[in-house]
Amino acid sequence: SYKEKNIEFLINKTVTKILPKENTVITSTGENFSYKKLLITTGGDSKKLNKYKNEHYMQTIDDADGIIKDLNGAKKGVVIGSGFISLEFLEIFLKNNLPTTLCVSAKGFWGSILDKRISEIIENCLRKNGVTINTGTTPDFVEQENVFLGVGIGIDPNKNFFLDCGLSFENGLIADSTLKTNFENIY
Repeated sequence: SYKEKNIEFLINKTVTKILPKENTVITSTGENFSYKKLLITTGGDSKKLNKYKNEHYMQTIDDADGIIKDLNGAKKGVVIGSGFISLEFLEIFLKNNLPTTLCVSAKGFWGSILDKRISEIIENCLRKNGVTINTGTTPDFVEQENVFLGVGIGIDPNKNFFLDCGLSFENGLIADSTLKTNFENIY
């Protein structure tokens, strides 16, 4: 348990600033919390296509309710993107025996973070499980009435509270193989 490991779990607190040199975080209510080690797990907001009328995202309870409701009339499943949520949509479609198409960039599944060989291994596994993969294109039927469209193109991380504190950030926090950032006690 958290208590046994001397971890304090705080809910309903919004961190607005990190002071790494003081080992302190500040919340929106002005409370200060000191830390020995800090794990940053900010989450984010789903990136949106805003291109098709039948787009579905998977981040909130309302999203999940909409997925359950709209899945009933679906005859085909299409997933755009190669984020983690794409895998969730693929699993839903395959478990519901929907013909399933995955649309990814020309680089392939996770092609921007994995080398081509690993991307091809993942794609071959998906194909063996019945997924049709469109690389660099979206099928014409994507907006048909009976097509369920799941979008998993990643997130925009919640980062405003730590951008000015000295943490290294590019497309996300920069960390080593142990998740350590450029500060010895921030992960």
